[in-house]
Amino acid sequence: MKPKFGIVLPTRGILFSKTSARKDIVELSQLIEEYGYDAVWAGDSILAKPRLDSIAVLSAAAGATAKVKLGTACFASFPLRHPILLAYQWATLDVISEGRTLLVICQGTPTQHGKIYRNEYDAFGIPPREKVERIEEGIEILRKLWESDDVTYNGQKYKFKDVTMLPKPVQKPCPIWIASNPRSTGELEGPPGEIEKNFDRVGKYADGWMTTMVEPEEFKEDAEKVLEAVVMHYLEEIEPGLKLEERQLATPAGRLDLLCRDADGTYVVVEIKKSQGTDQVVGQVLRYMGWVIDAKATDNVRGIIIVQSKDRRLSYAIKAAPNVQIKEYRMMFA
Repeated sequence: MKPKFGIVLPTRGILFSKTSARKDIVELSQLIEEYGYDAVWAGDSILAKPRLDSIAVLSAAAGATAKVKLGTACFASFPLRHPILLAYQWATLDVISEGRTLLVICQGTPTQHGKIYRNEYDAFGIPPREKVERIEEGIEILRKLWESDDVTYNGQKYKFKDVTMLPKPVQKPCPIWIASNPRSTGELEGPPGEIEKNFDRVGKYADGWMTTMVEPEEFKEDAEKVLEAVVMHYLEEIEPGLKLEERQLATPAGRLDLLCRDADGTYVVVEIKKSQGTDQVVGQVLRYMGWVIDAKATDNVRGIIIVQSKDRRLSYAIKAAPNVQIKEYRMMFA
């Protein structure tokens, strides 16, 4: 996967430097796109770390650009904002930007790290211990409102009946990531053991994961925990009925031996890495996934790499197939 690069707008620095908000937001966003960067990012905090509002900032950037992704890095006020209002605001931004948004949410700095963080939650009348529950319910509500009409929700923190929200986002689905840095922030709000639950939460609720301040090996370890959580929560939801077609394609990375296609026409390219192993591996994986096999499996293989898939769950499920040793894998989304 080709690395992508973005720039975080100085939404907090503007308040202290007395510089022009138009130059540092609108004109800078235009330059970021002109210079070939992939994304414009905006930080978020209401009271604890004062800055320009991230949704308003990204709306201004949306009007000044045409290609770059528009994301939050990260949306720390998510537990403080009512999800119905936020769903409405973010869907509007996605419509204005013609489907370029990326909502990355987080819990914000733990309140025990300073008075300013505690005061923010006190001002809104929300106990910090409710952060996690509000995040989980909030994500569920956003997705329901963006995908359906006449939505009823009966959670612990949010309850409502027969709500239809317009506009709907352009992106279907509209992506929601979770940002978390458990190694640098220590224990999160809640009882001991919350750090491990944090990885599980990313795998269960998020379309992607953002983190920072970790060494490469630490990132690898943490990413594996997220992938394991995805497999655990979504393996049973993989729909069977994929048809296998045989292909012989030459690529810089090697030969692509098999090509799978689902009912919607989504192509999943599977790269077979030859080495000592068993000729039953490919068939074993495909049977486990419920795929219909109508092509002969390649002999002597043991590694499978998902190169392209629109459904992240499909990719992770391959990795979880029993008795298959996966040496490496990578993913690209269409």
